[in-house]
Amino acid sequence: MGRACRAAVALLVVLVITTGCSFSHTPFARTAGDVAATLAAAAASIEYDHQGKLTDAYARVGFREALAGVDTSLPSLDGAPDAATVGHLIERLRAVRPILSSPCLDDRCDWDGQVQTLRGASDTFKGAADAATP
Repeated sequence: MGRACRAAVALLVVLVITTGCSFSHTPFARTAGDVAATLAAAAASIEYDHQGKLTDAYARVGFREALAGVDTSLPSLDGAPDAATVGHLIERLRAVRPILSSPCLDDRCDWDGQVQTLRGASDTFKGAADAATP
């Protein structure tokens, strides 16, 4: 495994751990925490690419695929909040899909805006996960 890949895997592991996952969390809280960690990792990958810490090839890793189906499963997960809250989360997730599909990896686009959008969505999911934790 290459150096950049090991660093990215380590980053993802740290992000998952720091979302506060535990065995006592509801399926909704675990899923929302996983989404938060994935979005934070995607933001870090774009940022690290522009800082020269990751290659473009690695920064294009399939974060979108990691979140496939979440928008349809989220409302029915045990521990899910009210429909309006879940609807807001789904809207945030759908809004970042274009970024996950085509991350800005050159200086001719608003890569910092993408990073901020991903971090904002990550924070929203982290807040939902924390709120759903007993």
